[in-house]
Amino acid sequence: MGDIMIQDLCLIETHFGRDAAVTPLEELTRRYGETQVSDAIKAHFIELRSVFSSPTVYAVLTDDARSLG
Repeated sequence: MGDIMIQDLCLIETHFGRDAAVTPLEELTRRYGETQVSDAIKAHFIELRSVFSSPTVYAVLTDDARSLG
């Protein structure tokens, strides 16, 4: 599954804070591939959030992912 992706995001979060690990879905998909991102969503390691008045969807680590990191 997207173990490297989750590890990378956990590392970013640990060193730079939670906000730094919030990544646009498009960028995450480009970097790690659609399959890894989809698998991580299905496994509840990342969740998708949108910001009011913005077309961008963001991927956010869940507590389940943090427990892996």
